[in-house]
Amino acid sequence: MTIIAKTIIGQEFIYSARSARKVSKRNAAEICKIVNQYKTILGTKENECWHVYEIDKYSQAYDFAQYQSFVMRNGIVKAVNR
Repeated sequence: MTIIAKTIIGQEFIYSARSARKVSKRNAAEICKIVNQYKTILGTKENECWHVYEIDKYSQAYDFAQYQSFVMRNGIVKAVNR
């Protein structure tokens, strides 16, 4: 599963599992770029950014990503909570 999650700048190998959001593999990079541009709207701190990750069902973030996602339609990114 492809997700984007909050991480600390310079330490991208560590991410917040609670912030994990499922995204389509095809649009992941573009969604991440857009979300990083508007990070104050999403409550991202100054030293944090969003980063793309590939996870499996054994990851702690998998459960969080099942219920929250970012969807891109016509160039507009929308946060969806299920």
